[in-house]
Amino acid sequence: MAQKALINDLVTSISTQTKDATFACGGSIPIKTNPNKGDDGDGGHAPVQIRFGEQDRGVLVTLPTDDAESTPLKKLFAACTPASFGRGQHEVLDDTYRKAGKLDTDRFATNFCPYACGIIDIVSQMLPPNVISPGSEKRSVRAELYKLNIYSAPSGKFKAHVDTPRSDAQFGSLVVCLPVAHQGGELVVRNGGKDVVFNRASRDPNHSGPELDRTTDQASQGAAAIASHPSSLHWAAFYSDCEHEVLEVTSGHRIALTYNLYVRCGAGNLAGNIHGDLLNHAQLPLYETLKHALDTPGFMPRGRVLGV
Repeated sequence: MAQKALINDLVTSISTQTKDATFACGGSIPIKTNPNKGDDGDGGHAPVQIRFGEQDRGVLVTLPTDDAESTPLKKLFAACTPASFGRGQHEVLDDTYRKAGKLDTDRFATNFCPYACGIIDIVSQMLPPNVISPGSEKRSVRAELYKLNIYSAPSGKFKAHVDTPRSDAQFGSLVVCLPVAHQGGELVVRNGGKDVVFNRASRDPNHSGPELDRTTDQASQGAAAIASHPSSLHWAAFYSDCEHEVLEVTSGHRIALTYNLYVRCGAGNLAGNIHGDLLNHAQLPLYETLKHALDTPGFMPRGRVLGV
């Protein structure tokens, strides 16, 4: 009887989630403490480097850093210009709606690659693009670096909005938050009456309070939070029709790389689960129901096929 009840729970969850498909996903990537050691299979990423500035007078920023007020970081902040946003057919500046700095892609370079660390493989499976031309069975994702954005305390923010796709092929966005100490600045993504809260805050060394965690507060709204870590990259991807906002940064600086996600004809094969904990599985709709069933002694002792 217990097994039948668990199967019924799974059927109910699957039936419900077919109406509320996944619209956002995210995870984290630890920064390797000893990048010179080589690839040890831990899935970590070397410290992130940002190069900017005039030819022969460029500046290198390496993250994470123990000094949030270092000269290279200060030069990065100074190099940014105010970030605009689309309103109708126009780009406007309004720091009551969006208060942030930005660097265009022709003004900086980075060693971070979302393909190399497996993010695009995950996005291709979790957020399959649906705007490819009819009759095409093979789809893949192309990520194009769009901006470097900095939201600084006090009051760095971006109020709720829906992005305007840059072309018919764009289906989503990817945001990668770099390991810089800050508080606040959570990314909230909404769709179909549901919220997903990506907690990007990296602990400010001068902040003595508890790490902000919205899991409990938002659970009743169907939200999920990704735990932050001061030496990790945090990423989130979502469809273009989702409303989203960056909550106010109350301490430090939230530095993020933003990518536009486009659909293109491609191999079409799934990448498989080769990236370990890169994806936060607990955030997925069926996770709790399926985990409870699989953790229950005596559930399907002879084995059965749950899905293909």
